[in-house]
Amino acid sequence: MTLSLSRLTGITHPWKFIGESLDDEKMECVLELTYDGKSAPCPECGAVCPFHDRSPTQRWQHLSMCLYKTFVICRLPRTKCQQHGVRTIAPEWAAPRGSFTLAFESVVIQWLRVCKKQEGVARMMGISDDSVRTIMRSAVERGLLVRPEPEPEHLASDEKGYGKGHKYMTVFSDGDTGTVIDVIDGRDAETTQKGLEKIVKPEALKRVKICSIDMSKSFFKALRAACPNAKICFDRFHVSMHISKAIGNARRQGVRELNAAGDEEGVKALKGTLNALRRNPETRSDKDDEKFEAAMQASETVATVWRHGEVLREFWDKTPNKKAKSFLRKWVDSASNSDIACLRRVGKLVDSHFQGILDAKLEDKTNAIAESLNSKIQEVRTIARGFKSFDRYRFNTLFYCGGLDLLPQETR
Repeated sequence: MTLSLSRLTGITHPWKFIGESLDDEKMECVLELTYDGKSAPCPECGAVCPFHDRSPTQRWQHLSMCLYKTFVICRLPRTKCQQHGVRTIAPEWAAPRGSFTLAFESVVIQWLRVCKKQEGVARMMGISDDSVRTIMRSAVERGLLVRPEPEPEHLASDEKGYGKGHKYMTVFSDGDTGTVIDVIDGRDAETTQKGLEKIVKPEALKRVKICSIDMSKSFFKALRAACPNAKICFDRFHVSMHISKAIGNARRQGVRELNAAGDEEGVKALKGTLNALRRNPETRSDKDDEKFEAAMQASETVATVWRHGEVLREFWDKTPNKKAKSFLRKWVDSASNSDIACLRRVGKLVDSHFQGILDAKLEDKTNAIAESLNSKIQEVRTIARGFKSFDRYRFNTLFYCGGLDLLPQETR
């Protein structure tokens, strides 16, 4: 029977099963375990030491067997080390001070990876929500300990709101592998720089070649100080976002101009056209095409801003690198000198970030992976129905998006 239990549970020599009991009413099975030996390594230094005594009986939940919820109980031996004194040995089948065997934790982790719903996993495994979160935290801490020191060549950063009010965290990720390096609380320049310097060693930060960010002044200041040798690239999608906003402003301005001129047909043509104007020509439906053509004919203001957006898209997609600088400079001059206020603002914005936008084009680097991670993080948040604290948000982000080795070594 002892041999069979060892095979079923994966707990083998020098541990030995000495008893078992079944509670049919509670559907529980309790297996009693002992350490079969007279000496054991000190958990501090590893030196083989004689036994001193045994700890009080402890209990760990194990994987269920034959529909019975299974528990392992054991009085762990305590060794007497000449250097460290009396210490309780650490069993290889359970985490120190844990309430579950590593095999049980491993199954919980794998289920969480599949369904991401902590409450559902807790019910299925017969444990509390807090226990699931404790297992997740242990897995992340274990993964961070065995993870190699991050040395990204392409560092991407993005902000993410959390909680009530204006609370933000900064997500640092490897722009090449698409994994989250870590998350810090806050987004101002000082917090971002100090947080990054704690996450990545200074020597590795000096070797960063590309930093992809949005147009945040605090990100620029922090990453310029932390990564002195890197090129700061401003993401094309954030530039496009400003153009998209300008199209919306131009449409509203066009409505005001047409109202002032008494052109009711023109006003009617512009209403409900925002999505059609913002969509790429390749993705517009026939109905969108009709709305788009009507808006372009109704308002020269809208048409001008939209054309500038298309020209900028051509800069990213079709302009050769050797012509990129002169192309972008002409676009900036045209937009900055426009009579349309919203277009002028975008022109000046691009002008103030000129080199970073040009470097993003020349290096062919974007923040797309960071934005994709942002979507995954949002999915995790939505499934969890929000997080009460930054700490919980951070551990969930690293659990699902950190690319960490979460499983205990003994269960792989």
